[in-house]
Amino acid sequence: MFKCNAFPLLDTYMKALTHENNVNPIRGTDIKPIHLRERKYMQIKTLANGDVVYFDGWNCGQPKDEWDYIVKWKENGEIHINAPMYNCVYEQLTSLLGINFTRQANKLWVHTHAMLPLRPAFAKDPSILKWKDGRIEYTNPPAITQKAVDRGVAKAVRAKYKRVYDYLRSMSKIHDPEYTYDEFMEAFKVNMPEDREPRITGTASEYWVVQRIVPKIEVQYGMKHQDDIVEMVSLANEGDLDMSHKLLLACAWGAGDRDYWSSGTSIRGCTPNRVVKAFDDFVLKMHREEVFYDKEVPVGKTPNQANNKYFN
Repeated sequence: MFKCNAFPLLDTYMKALTHENNVNPIRGTDIKPIHLRERKYMQIKTLANGDVVYFDGWNCGQPKDEWDYIVKWKENGEIHINAPMYNCVYEQLTSLLGINFTRQANKLWVHTHAMLPLRPAFAKDPSILKWKDGRIEYTNPPAITQKAVDRGVAKAVRAKYKRVYDYLRSMSKIHDPEYTYDEFMEAFKVNMPEDREPRITGTASEYWVVQRIVPKIEVQYGMKHQDDIVEMVSLANEGDLDMSHKLLLACAWGAGDRDYWSSGTSIRGCTPNRVVKAFDDFVLKMHREEVFYDKEVPVGKTPNQANNKYFN
C-alpha cells in the first residue's frame, strides 16, 4: 500500500543530501516527500546543523524535536535509526539503506555481520550504523537477553504454597472436569435477575454475570487487576476452606474451555493439570522479579519471548 520497498537508496550522507536538494517541495509548503508525493507526510529535510532526516510529519514540514526522525544521516558518516514498530518500516529501512532489516519477536532487526536488534524508538538512544572498509557496521548494538526461569528460586517459591497446590490437585481430581455456572454463582453469591429469560436462552447473560464476578487468575491479566486473587491465595494458603474452594473455581474458570455465546451452561475441560497450571502461572507472575532473570542470548539468535507474558 505504501510501496515501502520503493524508497530511494540513500545509504550515505551525500546521497541523502543530494536527494533532499533535488526534491521539489509540495506547492506552497516546505514539505519534501522522500519518495511518493501522495505520501507527503513521509518527509526528508536538511536541518540547520547539516543533518538530513527522514521523518513522519503529519501536519507540518518540521520535525517536532531533535528525536523526531526515523533515519538521520550525519556528515561524519553515521546513520542514526530511531524507527518505531509500525506498518512496513523494516521494508522502508531495507530500501533506504540497502541492507536487510526484518521484524521478529516484537523487535526490528538489522542484518550486518549477524542479525542484531535495533534499539527501541523514543528512548533517545538511536541505533548507529557507519560505513567501514566497504560495509555498513552496527556500532552500538544492545545486548540481547530473554527472560529465563531460575529453577531453584521457582522451586522455593512453589514450596511456599504447598498447601494450595495440594488442595487444588486433590480437589480437582475428585471434581468432574466440567464446572457449572451454578457452582460459580453459589460460591461467589451471584444473584441473577428474577426476570431473566429461561435457562435455554439466557445462558449468554449468565456467562457474563459470572465472568464479571469471578476473580481473574489468567496470566494475561495485569497484577494491578488481580489484588483479589492475591488475597484469596494468601487466605487459602493459611487453610481457609472457603477461599480454597473459591480459588479452585477461579483456576477452573481460567483454565477451562468456555462457550461465550452458545447454549452451554458450564466451563469444560478443567483437568487437574490445567487447574494447577493456571495457579502455577499466577504464582510465577506474582513472584516474577524473584523467579526470572535476564539471560544473555548469543549474537544472531532471536530471543525466546515465551516468558514475557509474566511481565505484562
